[in-house]
Amino acid sequence: MFKKLSVVLTFAASFSSTVAISATPEQQAAFQPLSNSRQYIQLPSYSDEQKQLIADQAKKLLSIYVNRENKTLLYGNQLDVVPRINAIQQNAVNLSDEELHNGIQTIFKSQRDLHLNYSYPTPYSCFLATQVFSLTEIYSPTTSRKAVISSFLDFLIPLAPEVAQLSIGDELVSINGRSLTDVVNSLVDEGAGANNFGSFNRALEKISFRSFRVDRLPNENSATYQFKRASDGSLITVNVPWITVGDADCIRSSETLLNRPMASNGYKEEFLTPFGLSSDKSEDLYQQEFNKLYGRTTSQMLQNAGVVLNDTVDTTIQWAIINNRYGSFGYLSLASMVPSTGPIGGVKVISELLSNQLADTDGLIVDVRNNGGGFVIYAEILPQLFTGNTIEPYGSRALKSDINEFIFVDLQAEGAEWRDAYLNILDTDKKYTQPIKLTTPYLANDLVGQLYFKPVAMLTNAACYSACDLIAGLMQDFTDTTLWGEDLLTGAGGANVIGFNDALIGAFELDQFPQTGIKPLPGGQDMRVAWRQSIRTGESDNRILEDLGVRVDRRARPTVSDLQGKTQSQFDRIGSDLKYRSWDKQSKIEFLAPQQFNDFAFINLTGTIYFGYELIADPTQPNSIDIKVTKTDRVNVSLNGVQISSVYTYGGGSSGKEVSIQLPDNLPAGNNYLLQLEGVTYGDIVWRANRLIRK
Repeated sequence: MFKKLSVVLTFAASFSSTVAISATPEQQAAFQPLSNSRQYIQLPSYSDEQKQLIADQAKKLLSIYVNRENKTLLYGNQLDVVPRINAIQQNAVNLSDEELHNGIQTIFKSQRDLHLNYSYPTPYSCFLATQVFSLTEIYSPTTSRKAVISSFLDFLIPLAPEVAQLSIGDELVSINGRSLTDVVNSLVDEGAGANNFGSFNRALEKISFRSFRVDRLPNENSATYQFKRASDGSLITVNVPWITVGDADCIRSSETLLNRPMASNGYKEEFLTPFGLSSDKSEDLYQQEFNKLYGRTTSQMLQNAGVVLNDTVDTTIQWAIINNRYGSFGYLSLASMVPSTGPIGGVKVISELLSNQLADTDGLIVDVRNNGGGFVIYAEILPQLFTGNTIEPYGSRALKSDINEFIFVDLQAEGAEWRDAYLNILDTDKKYTQPIKLTTPYLANDLVGQLYFKPVAMLTNAACYSACDLIAGLMQDFTDTTLWGEDLLTGAGGANVIGFNDALIGAFELDQFPQTGIKPLPGGQDMRVAWRQSIRTGESDNRILEDLGVRVDRRARPTVSDLQGKTQSQFDRIGSDLKYRSWDKQSKIEFLAPQQFNDFAFINLTGTIYFGYELIADPTQPNSIDIKVTKTDRVNVSLNGVQISSVYTYGGGSSGKEVSIQLPDNLPAGNNYLLQLEGVTYGDIVWRANRLIRK
């Protein structure tokens, strides 16, 4: 949704330090020291009219900021966004460009909400900067927190040769003479991370990575670091330059964008997607930019240990088999909740992995560390693959405001349910709509159904944010998954977002809805706001995700030895737990008939869709479905949501028992049917499986 910086990984070690300001966009965008590029990373000069416009539009966007009340209660009235944006709005024309943009940015970041974003204008926002290494917090036996180098951008070391003296696992002691604690505390507001864990995590990222879409330029062109060597404990001091890279297309268009705001072609049907006005997308854009440059440092630990990570057709999904003394465990890495193949494509890739490469493992580890989030619907569909329990999707609520009234009532952009929910509070003193589910219960439970039956663990950290918070919460609330965390809490992003340019400008025809006052922004700017607040269900009913995040069941911080690939202490601990839990996870079903994955099928008699496996019927026994069940007393059989029989298997034993499911003889030909099987043991549902049948 919100404009992402396109990172051009073109190496430019030969770039001259004396290039003139007339350098081409490609020269400006090349990797080079900040001492060279600082002259290009400039804020444009706005007219008084443009300054006032930006302040006015920021105020309008903040009027639908759904987390405002919670943030004010948590951080104090002095950080309330409304009086602060009012002050800037009333004085906008008297502020310099730097004062205006930094003032609004400070208000947005002070809420410590990574869904609330103010993008600087171009060409400033066309650049990012790195110090060639990344940091992570490691296990410490004391109360003091430790951060060490977790990865390098090796291809940039020729531009920062001092970094070649450092190694993975070297511990950061100080920066420019200031302790790690002091530096982190000074970067809490700039990092905008929620709670103690999110703020520390984001501050570590800010130490070595800045996106000028949302960050200020460092005051200095380099920083002096003191590290304690992992090898022998000796101290080493290095001065490391900031290295910048830009987007040449963004730079090229910046002059045009200054005085020609994004065109509004009026109301457009295409903005009303099947997933709603905002596409129900919820992600941390900064984390996505960080991951794009650095890759997933969490996965690199496994590779350092010799584990083979396998790619899939979806660039956000990898898998592996981890063997240790506790067993053979499947490993599923989800780098983002924005699958490169789309939400449904991602579900298909994971479904096929669970049914094939990962099916015979002793347990499964789902790694969502550093996952910045993405599609709500993706996060709420995936948990059904791992459980026979009924999943209740989380609810979302919106704030009462004039703009929301136009969205929900006048435009009806989110459909009748949201229109009615808003009308129900219109003449009341209620501040929020009732919670409404963005994903239907059917999609969350029966679109595919359960495909994996062994114990599952999910590994998170405080950079698991937004839709990643969502899947972590659902897995904890509704499946038997054990939630492991490098941090005690996930990143705590509890809302889905709406973007200014792609949603508000795209949806409102300015002539048709002049009352909104929504106007296009100059300078290639954009903004984004937390729009609908997530409300948990199940065991955590009515708790919000914002600021609180999801509290993990067990903690597992990496050690220096893990980062270096010498050990896998995190996965050893998780493997031990999976083995212990396996005694209670022996019930399962196997379909003995051939099957194939079907992308989409319409269930003719119910008006629903099915996305998953289709059984290939035996032509000699078209109404008989052969299955094998383990540790299962009874199988409930339903067709298109209506139970038609129960088959008693009397335990099935640990080696399994073959059973034939009989379908009615009079099923009309030419139709598709959804076969739903539930395994029951001691009165509890222990597994669930759906399959498509064509007649």
